[in-house]
Amino acid sequence: MDMNDFNARAAEWDTPQRVKKAQRVAAAIEGAVTLDPSMDVMEYGCGTGLVGLQLLAKIGTATFIDTSEGMLEVLSSKLAQQQLPNAQVCNVDLSADTSFSGAYDLIFSSMTLHHIPDYAAILARFSGLLKPGGKLAIVDLVSEDGSFHGAGFEGHNGFDLAQLAQAFGAAGLAVTHSDVFMEMKRENGRRYPLFLIVGAKAGV
Repeated sequence: MDMNDFNARAAEWDTPQRVKKAQRVAAAIEGAVTLDPSMDVMEYGCGTGLVGLQLLAKIGTATFIDTSEGMLEVLSSKLAQQQLPNAQVCNVDLSADTSFSGAYDLIFSSMTLHHIPDYAAILARFSGLLKPGGKLAIVDLVSEDGSFHGAGFEGHNGFDLAQLAQAFGAAGLAVTHSDVFMEMKRENGRRYPLFLIVGAKAGV
């Protein structure tokens, strides 16, 4: 999907299937990263906040980032309705915007990396936004045959975990966790494995 597709589908995005998947993703992240109320956290490619909102009560502050205005409008409405003052939303493309700054204890992203052409560059960008000792958690597709998105998709057909671990290392992140933790069923009837990989930036 392109950005117009995401914007058009934002209001109906939170299907029961997506909510259930987000719950499993949030649980996997929480199982691999120790959360505490002092943490400053960023979710990149947050969509309507299905994953990040589940972690919000266990951290300090959250910065939700996406490039879909429609998705961010839905998320902003949720934050207002639930009166969650420790969160903010930002429309920023970190692949292109070099002015955005911050310092985070945790950055996480779910099903976004395969949409980013230069994934090595965005990993380095994430690393630069982490505090010493901070962690990056990525959930995405294990390498697949291209049928997940179908013809015309210009992103990555999933990732080889060994190669992604090398990219983490090149970005200054030591892998602390890596596993395939669930499968995602698509409209074509096939199931696609999802992985979680976590890397830590060197401490002071």
